[in-house]
Amino acid sequence: MNLLRIIKNSIKAKVMTFVVVCLLTTLTVLGLANFYNAKKILVSDVQDDLKHQAAGYAREIGLWKDTREAEVAILATNQAVVNGDKQAALNYLSEEVKRNPFYSRFWLVDANGQSIHTNGAKTNIADRAYFKQVMSTGKVVTTDPIISKADGKLVISVVAPIIRNNQIIGALGGTVTIDTLAEQVGQIKVAKTGYAYVIQENGLTVIHPDKEQVMKTNILEDKNVSKDLKDIAQLMVKGENSTKEYENAKGKSQYVAYAPVPRTKWSMAITVPEEEILV
Repeated sequence: MNLLRIIKNSIKAKVMTFVVVCLLTTLTVLGLANFYNAKKILVSDVQDDLKHQAAGYAREIGLWKDTREAEVAILATNQAVVNGDKQAALNYLSEEVKRNPFYSRFWLVDANGQSIHTNGAKTNIADRAYFKQVMSTGKVVTTDPIISKADGKLVISVVAPIIRNNQIIGALGGTVTIDTLAEQVGQIKVAKTGYAYVIQENGLTVIHPDKEQVMKTNILEDKNVSKDLKDIAQLMVKGENSTKEYENAKGKSQYVAYAPVPRTKWSMAITVPEEEILV
């Protein structure tokens, strides 16, 4: 009887142990599944949020550009400009330079591409693509950023047609410093160390908190940029709006969200370490 009781208890213990192990295993699997599902949902939410943030900031840059284009287009309709009196027009535009700090100078261009600036400089831009585009389409054109030879600042040119009697007789250009825009982008902060930057259609960085990268780092061509980031830059210059994950130079996971700047060939990106937002 004692032997049977021992055997019975042993079997019961083994069954109990088996049940407990199965239960613990099941709970562990369910716990891990819930953890990964929760993380997947969190990652998805974070990516969507970053994507929307990038699109929102991109719209702000687009609005800034639209405002500059509207300003120059309005100046091009002023009677002093339209009537063809160069000195009167230059006097008027010189006052506008003083009034509007975004502009370092304005310039008038005749139909042959000969220009005269409010600072007295004279150039011929007949061969410039943006001048040809303005003269052929009658639409305002904004150029890509360049470093001004005059003061070393990053500038763009906004050029509008001058129309008289329904004929395009020339153009009015404004040289716009983008210091304030760069400062605006530089103030964008995500988590602790996340930041924003802007590239143009060829991959060249035009706005970045690290000024050493501005007009120097080309994400598509730089040998120090990882393949993953180059692939992301390819999507950026195509005008896509999304969020991707990649490893930075230190081997840490990084998120980058990007969106096209409306009515430009620029793309805005915000980047942030994964560890700072998945906590």
